[in-house]
Amino acid sequence: MNTNNKLIEIQDRKIILSSLWVFVMFCIAYADIIGFLEPGALKKIINGNVGFDLTPGIIVIISLFQAIPIAMILVSRCFRRDVNRWLNIVASVLTLIYVLGGGNWESASYIVFASLEVVAMLGILWLAWNWRNLEA
Repeated sequence: MNTNNKLIEIQDRKIILSSLWVFVMFCIAYADIIGFLEPGALKKIINGNVGFDLTPGIIVIISLFQAIPIAMILVSRCFRRDVNRWLNIVASVLTLIYVLGGGNWESASYIVFASLEVVAMLGILWLAWNWRNLEA
């Protein structure tokens, strides 16, 4: 394989990973937005009734989990292969935990979006795990 083909494959992998993170980010955002349409959902949120105490610390933790896919869009395109590979693996596992551990599983829309997110993140995991050094 010549150098140009190696560079193309590395760039293609980065573009695919970044695109999958865009997909995951939009699914997470739209799961929340459409979740607000559930009867009584906004009223519960406004009244602070989300099933647990919504403290500033909890909001920061949720924000950090929400920021992972957003950050990974850039990370997937900018970092070199070895760093990129491990960051994608760690980020997808953390995001999988966030998606599977949180959310309204009684909502049909959440099940749809969570399923799409899980499939995309399993794709990210597979691509990152199998991303080998082409010079080896």
